[in-house]
Amino acid sequence: MAAAAAIISRKHRSYGYQYNTRSRYDDEDGPNLCWLTLFGMLGIGLIGFGAWYAYDSFEDPRVVAIRPYNTAVEAWNTVHRSEFADTSFEWRMASPEPQSVMVEDADGNKHPEVQFKAVDPAASTAEWKAMVQAMVPEPLAPDQNKEGILSYEPLRWEARGVLPANPPGHLETGADGNAFWTGPQYQIQLRTRTKDGKESVFDLEAITPMKEVPVPANQKMCRLHHANNYHDHRCWDRVAIAQVCLRLNHTSDGWKAPEGMQRGCAAGAELAFSRSCPGSMMAGRNQLGENPGCDFSSVTFTVRSVDDPHLIAQALTAGTLNFGYTPHENWVSAALSFCSLLRASRAALAPFSQLHAMHICCGNSRAGVTSPCAVGRAKGGKQGTWRPRGRNMEL
Repeated sequence: MAAAAAIISRKHRSYGYQYNTRSRYDDEDGPNLCWLTLFGMLGIGLIGFGAWYAYDSFEDPRVVAIRPYNTAVEAWNTVHRSEFADTSFEWRMASPEPQSVMVEDADGNKHPEVQFKAVDPAASTAEWKAMVQAMVPEPLAPDQNKEGILSYEPLRWEARGVLPANPPGHLETGADGNAFWTGPQYQIQLRTRTKDGKESVFDLEAITPMKEVPVPANQKMCRLHHANNYHDHRCWDRVAIAQVCLRLNHTSDGWKAPEGMQRGCAAGAELAFSRSCPGSMMAGRNQLGENPGCDFSSVTFTVRSVDDPHLIAQALTAGTLNFGYTPHENWVSAALSFCSLLRASRAALAPFSQLHAMHICCGNSRAGVTSPCAVGRAKGGKQGTWRPRGRNMEL
């Protein structure tokens, strides 16, 4: 009796599973609508990407993008670089000037001390110092294909140590909560003299070694990323001067400030600041202290020509230094998009193909064809086990 009950129970389970399989995954039923929708959206996106890259391979907009750059490189190699190299560039710290004064200590004794006094740059008697040429390569983006792009020999003028290593002063918090620099500001002058003797003098923006600048961050983000320097209903960063840079244009009257644009290098600004000390390799994650002990002699003063191909490439590529893909790279991208579409479609339809295969193998055959499972039972005399991926079924 027990054996007969077990056989009946097993048959009931087998018939029940076959019924559920036929009702849920019958041959007339299609795949799930959600899967089809997701697969359709993914397929449309991949087809769109592939078609766009294929279209770009015919147009080749990269050639249009690099044409003005190559024109600038040719002009630099033939004319502008020699004009820049044949000019002498000199600089000086016009203000403040060091002066020796007598100061009295607590005991009433007087001794000389060097102090800095702000003067009019035009009346400065500071000595002019020569700048040196720097020919450091400034390549395009690492993933940029160099096919069809001309090369050039770089050139810029530099001066190191334009600021004292330990300028007198520090950041001090005022009554309003804002920090200010207690020491003097520094005024740099630049003098250019062309090969035919035409001279120009430029007064740069006054340099404050350290300052506080507002940053767009709420109170929570200010606490996490800006050392909780939150006051006056705003978040602030302490920054130090990192670089001084000026770009000039060569004219028939000598070197002049470029017309219609700012003469600074860093987004038009002459002074570039950083959240770390000048010359530091740190990424500036930590907030500078009010007196961090920075070595400001690492600050570099750079002069560039507006015809420098590196500046031209930055302007043409919006700072990315990448002019785009070649036609061959566009074709490869299109092929990868279509291959990804095929792989995604195979992965999306795999579950349905497995379920239909299980139904054909172990379901009740309507055409009277003997299923592999039935053949296995007839030969082995025992119930076989058919295990589709992700599901085990006892027969």
